[in-house]
Amino acid sequence: MARLVSRQDLDVDVDFYGWCLEDVDDSMVPVFFPEGFERGAFLTAHEGRLDSSLA
Repeated sequence: MARLVSRQDLDVDVDFYGWCLEDVDDSMVPVFFPEGFERGAFLTAHEGRLDSSLA
């Protein structure tokens, strides 16, 4: 049985029907949002970053 070990609530800014999660360590994110953002893709992985499009 899975057990929740931690929880964190975050505010997410949504811009142009898309959002991203970036590593808190900026040195781990070579390309910052919105560079490489793929509109219409449900989820796109980049090094140190996840993008999602809502449209």
